[in-house]
Amino acid sequence: MQTNDYLKHIDNDILIVHKQLRDLYQIKFSELESIILNPVDYAKAVSIIGNTSGDISKIVEYLSWMPNSTLMSVTVSFSASTGRQLNEKEL
Repeated sequence: MQTNDYLKHIDNDILIVHKQLRDLYQIKFSELESIILNPVDYAKAVSIIGNTSGDISKIVEYLSWMPNSTLMSVTVSFSASTGRQLNEKEL
Protein backbone atom coordinates (compact mmCIF):
# COMPACT_ATOMS: atom_id res chain seq x y z
CA MET A 1 0.00 0.00 0.00
CA GLN A 2 2.79 2.41 0.89
CA THR A 3 4.62 1.66 -2.34
CA ASN A 4 1.50 2.43 -4.36
CA ASP A 5 1.09 5.69 -2.47
CA TYR A 6 4.71 6.61 -3.16
CA LEU A 7 4.27 5.86 -6.85
CA LYS A 8 1.22 8.11 -7.02
CA HIS A 9 3.19 10.93 -5.39
CA ILE A 10 6.16 10.42 -7.70
CA ASP A 11 3.95 10.41 -10.80
CA ASN A 12 2.24 13.58 -9.62
CA ASP A 13 5.58 15.27 -8.92
CA ILE A 14 6.88 14.31 -12.37
CA LEU A 15 3.82 15.85 -14.00
CA ILE A 16 4.19 19.06 -11.99
CA VAL A 17 7.87 19.44 -12.87
CA HIS A 18 7.15 18.57 -16.52
CA LYS A 19 4.49 21.28 -16.76
CA GLN A 20 6.78 23.88 -15.20
CA LEU A 21 9.63 22.88 -17.50
CA ARG A 22 7.39 23.06 -20.58
CA ASP A 23 6.08 26.47 -19.54
CA LEU A 24 9.61 27.82 -19.15
CA TYR A 25 11.23 26.16 -22.16
CA GLN A 26 8.52 27.08 -24.65
CA ILE A 27 10.18 30.51 -24.85
CA LYS A 28 13.21 28.83 -26.40
CA PHE A 29 11.75 25.88 -28.33
CA SER A 30 7.96 25.63 -28.13
CA GLU A 31 7.72 22.85 -30.72
CA LEU A 32 9.63 20.40 -28.54
CA GLU A 33 6.66 19.62 -26.30
CA SER A 34 4.65 18.29 -29.26
CA ILE A 35 7.55 16.12 -30.45
CA ILE A 36 8.67 14.56 -27.15
CA LEU A 37 5.69 13.60 -25.04
CA ASN A 38 7.39 11.55 -22.33
CA PRO A 39 8.17 13.87 -19.37
CA VAL A 40 11.52 12.27 -18.54
CA ASP A 41 12.67 12.26 -22.17
CA TYR A 42 11.53 15.87 -22.53
CA ALA A 43 13.59 16.91 -19.50
CA LYS A 44 16.60 15.01 -20.82
CA ALA A 45 16.32 16.72 -24.22
CA VAL A 46 15.96 20.15 -22.62
CA SER A 47 19.05 19.56 -20.48
CA ILE A 48 21.04 18.64 -23.61
CA ILE A 49 19.70 21.33 -25.96
CA GLY A 50 19.74 24.01 -23.29
CA ASN A 51 20.38 27.42 -24.79
CA THR A 52 21.94 26.16 -28.04
CA SER A 53 21.51 28.63 -30.83
CA GLY A 54 21.77 28.33 -34.57
CA ASP A 55 22.94 24.93 -35.71
CA ILE A 56 21.80 22.01 -33.56
CA SER A 57 24.08 19.58 -35.42
CA LYS A 58 26.81 20.32 -32.86
CA ILE A 59 24.85 18.44 -30.18
CA VAL A 60 23.01 15.80 -32.23
CA GLU A 61 25.40 13.09 -31.02
CA TYR A 62 24.16 13.72 -27.46
CA LEU A 63 20.58 13.19 -28.61
CA SER A 64 21.32 9.80 -30.18
CA TRP A 65 19.23 8.05 -27.50
CA MET A 66 16.13 9.29 -29.35
CA PRO A 67 14.55 7.25 -32.14
CA ASN A 68 15.77 8.47 -35.54
CA SER A 69 12.35 9.81 -36.53
CA THR A 70 12.12 11.85 -33.32
CA LEU A 71 15.65 13.13 -33.73
CA MET A 72 14.87 14.21 -37.28
CA SER A 73 11.73 16.02 -36.11
CA VAL A 74 13.64 17.79 -33.35
CA THR A 75 16.40 18.84 -35.74
CA VAL A 76 14.03 20.18 -38.41
CA SER A 77 11.78 21.92 -35.89
CA PHE A 78 14.72 23.47 -34.07
CA SER A 79 16.09 24.94 -37.29
CA ALA A 80 12.70 26.53 -38.03
CA SER A 81 11.93 27.58 -34.46
CA THR A 82 11.48 31.28 -33.75
CA GLY A 83 12.20 31.01 -30.03
CA ARG A 84 14.61 33.32 -28.30
CA GLN A 85 17.63 32.70 -26.14
CA LEU A 86 16.88 32.23 -22.45
CA ASN A 87 18.49 34.50 -19.94
CA GLU A 88 20.48 32.96 -17.08
CA LYS A 89 17.56 33.01 -14.63
CA GLU A 90 15.18 31.38 -17.13
CA LEU A 91 17.75 28.74 -18.03
